[in-house]
Amino acid sequence: MIPFLPYIVKSTIILIVLLGYYQLVLQKQTFYNTNRFYLLGILLMAQLIPFIQITTPFRSFMESQGIIDNPFAAIFLTDTNVEASVSTPNYWIWIYFSGVIVVSVKFALAILQLRHLVNTNPSKKIRGIRIVFLPRSYPNFSFFHLLFVNQSVEDAETRQNTFAHEKIHIRQLHSLDLLFIHLFCLINWFNPFAWLLKRAIIQNHEFIADHRVIQKYQTESYLRLILSQSFKTHFSFTNHFACSNLKKRIIMMTKQQTQKYKVWNYVPATLLCGFLFITFSCQTEESNSQEQNVTQTLNLSNVTADTTDTFVAVQDMPVFPEGDIVKWINQKTKYPAEAQRKGVEGKVAIQFIVAKDGSVKDIKIVRGVEETLDAEAVRVIQSMPKWKPGKVNGKAVNVSFTVPINFQIKDL
Repeated sequence: MIPFLPYIVKSTIILIVLLGYYQLVLQKQTFYNTNRFYLLGILLMAQLIPFIQITTPFRSFMESQGIIDNPFAAIFLTDTNVEASVSTPNYWIWIYFSGVIVVSVKFALAILQLRHLVNTNPSKKIRGIRIVFLPRSYPNFSFFHLLFVNQSVEDAETRQNTFAHEKIHIRQLHSLDLLFIHLFCLINWFNPFAWLLKRAIIQNHEFIADHRVIQKYQTESYLRLILSQSFKTHFSFTNHFACSNLKKRIIMMTKQQTQKYKVWNYVPATLLCGFLFITFSCQTEESNSQEQNVTQTLNLSNVTADTTDTFVAVQDMPVFPEGDIVKWINQKTKYPAEAQRKGVEGKVAIQFIVAKDGSVKDIKIVRGVEETLDAEAVRVIQSMPKWKPGKVNGKAVNVSFTVPINFQIKDL
């Protein structure tokens, strides 16, 4: 399970970084179609990356210790799972789902209103596009194959410009983008950056349509049409002819084409995406070359009673006095309340040495998760009773062990 708070933090950082780069650099360029896919990429990354976890197998860590090829498998103990059951009411969950319900109801009502417009107004089908004629109070807009046109439009040039603009939205399936971003905003209704992404996507759709229209028709008459439509009511989930930020649309329509070499501005964007993916999704196992000094490969026939060397495997492995060590650790480990409250989970890898006298010493975290979880793992290992020490040729020696303790929150 991915804790909710870490998801929010990761998703928000992704939105801030990638959307910030778009606003500062890419939005000013006339590569509108490329920008469209970049913005959709932000949506996918912000939604999926927090859920993706790619870890280097723990085996690689053991290999760094020279353990994998050793026939004594007991030195690497089976995972110990520590679970915390959450049964107390979580008011934040109630607040979150209340917001989801409100946004969902609002969206459903808008869909019903759209359906009502289709069913109660005259329409006709032209070249696969169904044109619905609306009362004067509505602007021109489109939704998938539906084109809604204000009945007050009588001028032939105006109708031509309107149809050309909305046909671009329809042919390029901009409504599909809007459904995706509305679903994203529904899930992330509390996140202002999700709504900023929605605004950027809608605005870029208009840039695309405007750019295509003015390549074929007169710019001045087209601008007058946009201004005439700018103050009418529209649906937030449709591609409407006169979206907000009119000033930006006019600036972009009159802007010279961006020079082709500036396509290289997408390279830093790609690097940012890769960096965020590695940071949030790739968890590497910590491998410390200094640990090689602890687990040496020695000639067992030369071991003396006073040796201070540490072994990873010996002829007679240490024996835990309480029987099943995994079961013992599971019983003794308590899930820290603070970590449970924050929803922190993960696997702590802890290493220790069973000394010649059977005591446990040199406890160290080789892969930590969070301060309280790491501290609890150390506490449990410190509380171990004395072991029956390991032996080589009948002589007691130090033996190194590694124990993974998996902390996991289980919802009831």
